[in-house]
Amino acid sequence: MFPLWKAVVAFVVLLAARLLHYQTRLWQITRLRRRYFEYLGDEKASAVWLVEQISSFRRMIRECNAGAGLLTRAEEAGYGYIRPVRFAAEENLALRDAEVAHVVDYIMLRIQGHYRAERNRTLSPLYWIEYVAFLPREVARYIGVGSEKPVVRVSDVAWWVLIAWEVVAWITGKGSLLGILRTVAK
Repeated sequence: MFPLWKAVVAFVVLLAARLLHYQTRLWQITRLRRRYFEYLGDEKASAVWLVEQISSFRRMIRECNAGAGLLTRAEEAGYGYIRPVRFAAEENLALRDAEVAHVVDYIMLRIQGHYRAERNRTLSPLYWIEYVAFLPREVARYIGVGSEKPVVRVSDVAWWVLIAWEVVAWITGKGSLLGILRTVAK
């Protein structure tokens, strides 16, 4: 039998790691946003540091599903024609353009909000209860399977039956499903 104290220690380590991860990401995006506006305000500032941060910024956008900041500009196509040109704001952080700065600021605020919300969810007991109750769905989401698939729903129900069986076995002191499976496996 797995001692309860080991499970508690593992949970506390998981809680601390998750909390530290999201707090660190929040500090990173807050620092990036502050330095970005310092760069925009100082005409003599070098864009080297900012350009180096583009890949990190894109990773945060992907992690948070913040969405790309696409902008459209009109460009001459010749013979009096104009064509629309679309470009990503996050790829052009070094541009000192008010529209790009507005879109980048909006994306950064969304990322900050995501990391702050995830950090706060980490401390919520209801989050952890929901996480354990829907563990198969969380695993499926992690490996990239949609949570609306029938197999995920069936695995959720099987998980709930297993948990209910184990709780009843623990309360009544009768054999648990895992004990029965261990006996059959021998």
